[in-house]
Amino acid sequence: VDGVMLRRAYSISATPSTDALSITVKRIPEGRVSTSLVRDLAEGDWLDVAGPSGSFSARTTATGPRQLVLIAGGSGITPLRSITRDVLESEPETRVVLVYGNRSKEDTLFRNELEELAHLHKGRFALHQLREAGEASEGVQIGRPNEDTLVALFQEHGLARADLVLSCGPKPMMDALRGALQRLRFDTRNLREERFDLGRGEERNDAELPLEVPVEVTRDGASHTMRVVRGKTLLEAATESGITLPYSCQLGGCGACKVRLLEGEVVMEEPNCLSASERAEGLVLSCVGRPRSHVRLEVLR
Repeated sequence: VDGVMLRRAYSISATPSTDALSITVKRIPEGRVSTSLVRDLAEGDWLDVAGPSGSFSARTTATGPRQLVLIAGGSGITPLRSITRDVLESEPETRVVLVYGNRSKEDTLFRNELEELAHLHKGRFALHQLREAGEASEGVQIGRPNEDTLVALFQEHGLARADLVLSCGPKPMMDALRGALQRLRFDTRNLREERFDLGRGEERNDAELPLEVPVEVTRDGASHTMRVVRGKTLLEAATESGITLPYSCQLGGCGACKVRLLEGEVVMEEPNCLSASERAEGLVLSCVGRPRSHVRLEVLR
């Protein structure tokens, strides 16, 4: 954009069975990349693409019929549209329930497609729409996906017995879902989230970090050492030192920059996309991670 290489992470909205790769772009006010894509991109233009990255998927090691509950808000429908179509195509005995919140009927992405899917797969795919404005009708409820509304929906339709819950949307909706699932005593180890709105409101305190820390980075058997000064992330220090690390969003939201912490301590901005199991495996995000001591890292890819 204007001669500057910029990277952003977008959810894939196509399904694995299609020949085309598609993303869905929401234009953000003053957003350099989203504005360029929506306003300027034309047929015949080329984009450099990396990935895919992250672990937001309905795939598990379980076999047989399952019940999946998908919770989407606004443009958070993008990955859930892909997951819905993929599961309906590949798991004929699995039941999918999608709760989808929007401001109005006109703001609802993929509305016609999702309603058609609900008609074609009646009994296997149920669509519950929540809208802030408009009129209630069959399958459409007026309201927001807040904690009380989600608890009521889960109880009415027996969704707390789901094998897996997947969620993508604004932070207030994601937080409301977590609160609802806790009230319903749902095992949140079976909850998977994709957060595009991390909602950080607190300034980080770098004064507690060392002025300068040596960091050793191992990749494909080769080791490189860099020094990370206070205020810099691992990714920023690596880039300045000429050490190539994988990355995409640079916000801690996509997981593309995951590396394994072999030694030392790294603090990260919260919340971020790492799951409890990934943390237990020693994974950290270089784009929002800062070393608190001498650190050894292993690049995974």
